[in-house]
Amino acid sequence: MAAMDSSQDNIKVTNITSTLTLYESSIKPASQNNVIADTLVLFFGWLNAKQEALDKYRKLYLSRGFDVLFIYGKLSHFAWPPGSVQASFELLQLLKKRFDRYDHYFAHGVSVGAYNYTICLQMATDMPVHCGHFREKLKGVVLDSMTCGSLSRMTEGVSKGVTNSAFLRKIIKKSMEYYFAITRRHTADFYEKEVQFFIDCPAEVPTLILASRDDPMSDPQFVEDIHSRWEAIGSFKVFYKMWETSTHAAHYRSHPEEYLSHLGEFLAAYEQCAATGNKTKGPQSKL
Repeated sequence: MAAMDSSQDNIKVTNITSTLTLYESSIKPASQNNVIADTLVLFFGWLNAKQEALDKYRKLYLSRGFDVLFIYGKLSHFAWPPGSVQASFELLQLLKKRFDRYDHYFAHGVSVGAYNYTICLQMATDMPVHCGHFREKLKGVVLDSMTCGSLSRMTEGVSKGVTNSAFLRKIIKKSMEYYFAITRRHTADFYEKEVQFFIDCPAEVPTLILASRDDPMSDPQFVEDIHSRWEAIGSFKVFYKMWETSTHAAHYRSHPEEYLSHLGEFLAAYEQCAATGNKTKGPQSKL
């Protein structure tokens, strides 16, 4: 598909597909070994994200000189994993062919976006010849309000991402639970394996986990266990913030100063990792 370009306020916007938009900043501040100029931020967004909310994240990275590829998630990608796998493969091939000018990636996955990020990481592990560049170039990960824990929490997250109506959410959640029950081999079983992969095979690069205890779509105990498990590995830095009270997929809005402080600390570690050329390890997938 041909790209459509537009420019505004020193930002070049390229609509690549209906789910991919590239934002390029013309301002490239001095950075150790030009890390920022050589980095593409892969922003895996949440379902039905409002433009105003996305603009805040765009400005957050573009103002620092990063280029950002926004990856908009679809309900169909979550509901039918083979579709998500196909979309992830196409994304990774696009990165390889069209965005090879970037030496480094860092991924920021919000809510269900963390699921789409995990699919990409798994494919890079399972298909090193075709998709291994994703792990090789990945030098940092932000997991923000990740929808995790039980399948019930995942369906809760999807239903809240689709509609603001409590009545419709209940219908959607019950419908999805029934759907997953009759398609278990292709859906629920896949999610279970994907969660295990996520736990066992992290990208061993600076990682920032942002969560809250009152998030109905994210199991705080699961998040804490992930943090402890990854810290115990010892080969990569894990940054962590668990708020007592916050808003799903809106920690930046709820706690702007703290959010920026934690992100700034993470970005410093990211730049160091990218500048020193540390390679992301690629463990064997257990799927």
